[in-house]
Amino acid sequence: MNRQRTAPSPAENLRRDLLLVAAAALVMRLLAWALLSRTPFFDTPVVDASQFDIWARTLTEGREFQSGAFFKPPLYPYFLSFLYKLGLGIRGVYVLQGLAGMASCLLVTVIARRFLTPTMALAAGLVTALLPMLPFFEFQLLAETWTTLLTLMAVAWLLTGLERGGTGLVRGAAQAGAVLGLAALGRPNLLLVIAAVAVWLVVVLHREGRSFLRPLSAFLVLAALVIAPTTAHNWRASGSPVLISTNLGANLVTGNRDRADGVSAIPVGVEWNDLQLRAAQAGATSATDASRFLAAEARDWMMAHPGRTLDLTGRRLLALFSGWEPRNNIGAAWMAQEHGVFILSRFWPGTWILLPFALAGLVAVAWNRRWALLLAVVGAQALSVLPFFVNARFRLPLLPLLAIFAMVGAGALATVLRRGAVPRRLPMAVFLTAILLVNVDWLGLSEPHWHAEDAFNEALIALRAYGDHQPDPMAAGQLLQRAAAYDPTFVDAHERHGSLLTGLALERLDLTRNLMRQGRHAEVQRQANLVLEGLAEAESQHGRAVAIFPRSYSSLANLGTVFLLRCELFASLAMAAEGAGDGDAGTRLRQTAAEHATTAEGWFERALVVYPQLPGGQRDLDRTRTMRQSLETEINAR
Repeated sequence: MNRQRTAPSPAENLRRDLLLVAAAALVMRLLAWALLSRTPFFDTPVVDASQFDIWARTLTEGREFQSGAFFKPPLYPYFLSFLYKLGLGIRGVYVLQGLAGMASCLLVTVIARRFLTPTMALAAGLVTALLPMLPFFEFQLLAETWTTLLTLMAVAWLLTGLERGGTGLVRGAAQAGAVLGLAALGRPNLLLVIAAVAVWLVVVLHREGRSFLRPLSAFLVLAALVIAPTTAHNWRASGSPVLISTNLGANLVTGNRDRADGVSAIPVGVEWNDLQLRAAQAGATSATDASRFLAAEARDWMMAHPGRTLDLTGRRLLALFSGWEPRNNIGAAWMAQEHGVFILSRFWPGTWILLPFALAGLVAVAWNRRWALLLAVVGAQALSVLPFFVNARFRLPLLPLLAIFAMVGAGALATVLRRGAVPRRLPMAVFLTAILLVNVDWLGLSEPHWHAEDAFNEALIALRAYGDHQPDPMAAGQLLQRAAAYDPTFVDAHERHGSLLTGLALERLDLTRNLMRQGRHAEVQRQANLVLEGLAEAESQHGRAVAIFPRSYSSLANLGTVFLLRCELFASLAMAAEGAGDGDAGTRLRQTAAEHATTAEGWFERALVVYPQLPGGQRDLDRTRTMRQSLETEINAR
């Protein structure tokens, strides 16, 4: 007798789909780990990740990282410090973040089931699991992995509450408010998502004739309660009402200034230091004051340059929907081309495929209250970064929910191809337009100059000691040369290379003096020539930095140091010549030394004009002046 098979229950189907998504996500993360762990960036955080690492380690040691209000949002460094206290190292944190990324993929599958067929929901989960940009950022010390997970949790709870209604909706709204408040402590731009969800609650419940007071209150109160301790800390520390952090002004001026391009942050270095200096010289005595000053500076710039402001807004919109990944901290293209991380290469399946389908889905979807929630969350996140600058990291949180819209778009396109359905031709038109929009490099993001900061950051890594790795100044110098070749206007590449060459010249100068004391005159001249060659190249690098950015007070001071070292070298050679009985040569060498001292004074004075409180600046100027006067006295005495 034939036995009739029992069809799997919906719960069994869901468990099966979640296992498939988890397996795909795990395979993708294992592959990403295998490739990324071979690169120098994996165990050595750079830029924002480096700051979060230092902040967390400082907290772990029981010390204060910074006084006053938080400059950057505090969630991630405090959480990272907690993980360090548990004994996790950087790789242990990466493992945990990889698991969090997998949880996000599972949540996308669960959320998608409320909108799509089980098969399409599974596809949305698999697409999210296989996106290479998610593990790329999961294996960096950055907050986005956690803020994305928290946002998806909020969406899931709101949808569940909407279905249950009554007390269930109040509970779901409270849970969503709590996790979105927590996420905002990691990415303050999510405050706009909180506002958007609040509006969504009011509109949806009002249209359905239900009271929105209790769920809205629960949502906003829980979000406020989570954020409140940070606000209270900032108030106590600064006496100012700073909600989460004081980096608003810096981010706003980064995206709205003469040198803005719509996608780039101001790198930590010459320009960043000048940003802080301008704020301080304008009277800002705290991070809060500095943020207000910089925000006002950005506002004034936008009002004075409306056309350029519109252009930058357009560039940011293009970056938001670009098939290229605008670099942030570490460039995906650099990792693919220089370190063989092929999953980050341009035509590996990823964002460039997802976005056209997602845009088609946005016009194909049959809108209802649930779809409106997804649009509110995605739209608010997108709008929240447009005033500043758009890069791969800031766009990342949009991708999981866009994967759901992409499935709608794929379904609509399939319907058109099968039936030629007239009502569905709009998604096809949007899809074809999006293919052009997304996959034409409108912003030149594939141009080599974007590699400059990656070469620069890798040079900084080469100068560090970590694990079994010892500092390698030669490799660092080569990488800095590459950075300057990629982008000749990258001021930090010239400044740091000049500083490296100056340091090496100082070491050779000390060796030259030792050789003089030992009477090894045959070797002195060779080493002296090497010192002069190094200082000549250092002068060239610092000179280029000043030409690019005239307010680079560090470059101006370093030019003074270059000439001061020349002065010291020639003064030492003069003493050696006189010791050997050649008084005329000694006088000529002293005159040369005095000339270099005079030039050094000029550079130090210029640096102090820009930054009168430059640490060590007045001391170096006084020392140089004293040296010159001593040399002139000795010359006149002969």
